[in-house]
Amino acid sequence: MQREFDKWLYDRENKHSYWEVAGEDEEGEKIFGVCFNGEAFVYWLNNVRFNKDKKVAMLIKHQINYLRRKLGFKLTGA
Repeated sequence: MQREFDKWLYDRENKHSYWEVAGEDEEGEKIFGVCFNGEAFVYWLNNVRFNKDKKVAMLIKHQINYLRRKLGFKLTGA
């Protein structure tokens, strides 16, 4: 999933809000880079990867001391 997010984030065809002007080249053309945090991944999950009406991810900005649901997964391959 991380590779899918990275591919989307750095795809120059995507007009997301994480592009920033990093400088100019010798011809005066703008050089772009990306500037993002965890909110970018949450946006991608909710609007690109799952693309549902119901939001499936959110950024937790403070520590929680309880769990409503346990999430488990297995790592495969290396």
